[in-house]
This record gives sequence, C-alpha cells and structure tokens, in this order.
Amino acid sequence: MEMELILPSGRFAHLRELLFGDLAGVHSMDATEAIATIASRICDIDGEHFSPDQFLRMKVEEAIPINNAIATMLTKNLSLMKGA
Repeated sequence: MEMELILPSGRFAHLRELLFGDLAGVHSMDATEAIATIASRICDIDGEHFSPDQFLRMKVEEAIPINNAIATMLTKNLSLMKGA
C-alpha cells in the first residue's frame, strides 16, 4: 500500500509499500527509533530521502502524519500475520 500525504507545510510525502526487509533490525530499537528508521527507509519528502535523525528533528506537525501512516501500515500487516 503506497501513500501520498500533503504535509501541513504543503510539501508532499510519498510512502512506498512496506516490505519485510524494512523491518530488519528494528525489533531491538525503542518505538521512536524504530518508526524513524522505517520512515527513512520508505518515505521521501518532495522526492528527497532523509535520515532517521532528520525525521526525529522534524516539526511535530510534519512528522505526525508520516508516523500515523506508518502505524497504519504496520497495523494492517500485523493483522495479516495473525490471519485476521
């Protein structure tokens, strides 16, 4: 599931489909670090990629829509894993 978001700044965030490999290594991270890592792997803003550290330094109003989109993707995929 790909998503395109218009951030409050007017910039466009594109999130590509979440792949199993995008989750590699995040199980040993805290939740904030894990989301930042996944965001940096699957998202670009106006065609530019960013690092996990850059995501953590974004303004809250810019980061929250991306965070919520990733949470939606993870929830959907976890439901599939449970057979729901």
